[in-house]
Formats: sequence, C-alpha cells, structure tokens
Amino acid sequence: MLDFVIKENHDEWKQDCKERFTSMKKRAWHTFLLIVLLGCASTPDNGSVSLTATDVPNISIQPSITSQPPLPVPVTETLTQLEINQECIETKSDSQKNSEGILVFQKEYGSRLVFVDNQTGNQKFVPDDANAKVWGAYVSPNGKWLIYELDPGDRSGEHKFILAKADGITQEEMLFGDWNVSSIFWLNNNALRVTQPDNAVTYISNFTLDPFNGAKVPLRSDFPGIEGRGIDWGIDRNAIELGVTKGINIIYDPTLTRVLYPRNDNSVSLFNLETNQEIAKLSAPGRGRLPKWSPDGRQIAIIGTMSDSSKGEILDEFLLVSRDGSDAKRLSFPSSVFKKVHIEDYSWSPDGSRVAFWLKTDNTTSTTAQNPVELAVLDLETNEITNYCISGTTTIEYETYTDLVNILWSPDGTQLLIVRYNNEDNKNTDEVIVDLTNKTAYKVAENMQPIGWMISEQ
Repeated sequence: MLDFVIKENHDEWKQDCKERFTSMKKRAWHTFLLIVLLGCASTPDNGSVSLTATDVPNISIQPSITSQPPLPVPVTETLTQLEINQECIETKSDSQKNSEGILVFQKEYGSRLVFVDNQTGNQKFVPDDANAKVWGAYVSPNGKWLIYELDPGDRSGEHKFILAKADGITQEEMLFGDWNVSSIFWLNNNALRVTQPDNAVTYISNFTLDPFNGAKVPLRSDFPGIEGRGIDWGIDRNAIELGVTKGINIIYDPTLTRVLYPRNDNSVSLFNLETNQEIAKLSAPGRGRLPKWSPDGRQIAIIGTMSDSSKGEILDEFLLVSRDGSDAKRLSFPSSVFKKVHIEDYSWSPDGSRVAFWLKTDNTTSTTAQNPVELAVLDLETNEITNYCISGTTTIEYETYTDLVNILWSPDGTQLLIVRYNNEDNKNTDEVIVDLTNKTAYKVAENMQPIGWMISEQ
C-alpha cells in the first residue's frame, strides 16, 4: 500500500466547498462543461464570439517574439471545405454484437461502478462492499487501467485512490488524506493530471501523479502573458464554480513537452517546454473552445466559431494546429449548404486519425428535444464527415444534478459508445454501441453513466 498524503488539513475550506457544490445541485466532476456546450455560440466568456461582416473569420499563426532567438518555423495556413456524407445506421435490439472488452458504468454519481463484459453481458459491481461510494472514476487512454476515489461509507474508513485493471481487482492503493482535489484525469497511460486550489482559492496548482508509485511532479503554470480571467476550456468545473481561473486553462500534451494556453492579448499561445520558447500565437474567435491534443500529441484540435451576423451564419469548425506550430488547418462546413453548425463536444480516436463529435445543423432531421444532436465522424485523412443519423445527448438529467456524457471510442477504434434518451420514455437513457465497421448499433445498458472502455486481459 502506498501512503500518499499530499496536502495539510483544510477542513473549513473543504466543508465550505461541499456546501456550495451541494447547493448547486450538480455533479462535482464534469457539469461545468454544460455552460460551454449551451452558450458557446454567442458568449465570448464561454469560448466563442459572433463576428461582424467586416471581421476576418480565420486564424493566423505568427512567429513569437521571445528573449531567445525564435525557432525557424515556416508558417502555413490552409482552409479545407469538408465533404459531408450521410450513412444512416438504425439502432436495433437484435443486431449482432461484435464488441470486445469491458464497459465501465456508474448508475449515478457516488454509486459503485458497474463492469459489463461485452462478450457475455455479465455485470460485476466494484467495489464489493455495497455501502462503499465512488466519487470519481477514470480509464487510461489505452484502456488498461482504471483509477477511482473510494469512500468506504463510514466514518472509520479512509478515502483512497484505487488503481485497478479490467477485472476490477485492486492493484494499488493511495491514501486520499486531506488532498483537496479539484479535478483529475489521465494525461497519458502513465500519468494523471491533478489540479487543486490554494488555501485562499485564488489559483490552481497543477501536478502529475504517477498512479503506479505515487510520485508527484509539479507542472509549470507561470507562462508569459497567460490569461487569468474567466476563460472556460473545460478543464476544471469545481474551480470555475468557485471563481478560480488562474492556472486552469493550460493544455499539456501527452509528452508533457508542449502546452497551449490563452493569452491576455486575446490570442492563444503554443509553448515549447523543452526550449522554454513560445512557438507560435494562434488568433481564433473567442480563443476557441475545448482544445484537445491528439493521443499521439502530434496536433491539437480547437473548435472555432466562424460567424457572419449580417448573413445570420453561425458556423463551428475544427481548427487543427501541429505541435511545432508550422501548420494550421481550418476544417470548415460549406456555407452554401449550412447557415448554422454547432459542434457540442468531440473525442479523438485512439490512433488520432478520426474525430467523433456531436453535430447540430439547420438541416438536422433525426434529432428531438431530448436527443438534440447527431453523431458524426470526421476522417482527417480524407477530410470527409460521415453523419450516421443517430441522435443523442451530451447531458443526463438526474433528480438533483445534471451530468455530462461524451462519446467513448473502443480501444481498437472500430466502435463508439454513446448515450441517448429512450424514445419511448424521455426519462430513461439507452447506452448504445455504434459499430462503424459493420454499420450496426445496439443497446448495451440503460440508465447508466459511461465511464470508460477497458481491455480485458486473458
């Protein structure tokens, strides 16, 4: 067992946070993104702006001026009009199930985890103790590891971080102690990023945690010209609710050698940690939304909103920037076809060749009030988008809070796990696997929150 106590006791601070979070009636880990998803098209503080007809709706990459000689990076920018295809897949209960691995779910925030074997359909509750609670669970990018916070459910027990494989058996334990965690997620297959507010709750400190040995390494947060105001890039909902933004919006790549962060001059900086140099500045409307590095760290995606108010156009698009800043691509929807395009959220495929995302356009036909977006996949090699005509949701409504759900890729990149409300009862959800290879879709669970897709080891 690893004894792992990181922060001295702050009972008064913790109690105040708990009371505030409870009064908000929202889940403490993920719900902050809902603000971004619902308000991004018109509110600058939520990550996008509406441009006038005289504005130039594009991005620009400029070599940065630093105290050291600038890197000799040639800068190019390309605009690509995406090709849109429609390939409707109908969800059927009798579809042949070809999924492998273990799906990890949670009935509701705090409940035990449910492991579902894709081959047999058998379910297993983790941990075994029915009185235990799980307050946060995360699966590594390669699907081999799960880490979760275990609350034994009684005053005598201690909170722990549990590291487990797809069989649910504990591999390592770390005492939670008085560690005031604000957010935690995997940076790569060997390290987690953890954020925690300082005593006065004015800024966020970042560090990496090696879940296999408990080692903690601070992450740099003092970048030149970093914005300290309310830019919400979807990193830490707890801190946003507390009014803390300084130190949050730093997007580390999986190799921990590059970061993207918003600057106080309304630009976005791409910074090289190895050379301590700013590689390039990115100018995008509202400084973009939801930046996410590809799994291999070769490029970063950002959602930009290219709008022309005089024409009534609001067009979201993907912006892709290479890790050295030399290549910037705008992947746009044709304005001759769409006047309104909204990208709610997205997820990189494991090999970084595709992006699955939730799409809403003025031509949407299969959506409903409860399932307001359609599933689409962008192929970055062909620049083609396939709309599968399957509507779904990015949020689940519980009695006392709203939970956010995103698209999960299977470890082999052939299937997707999504959530949609049952058409027969808008109070219940179906968790559906979409098989991109066999063009089938089928329900695997109901009324559960997807946590991750793990690889079962024989």
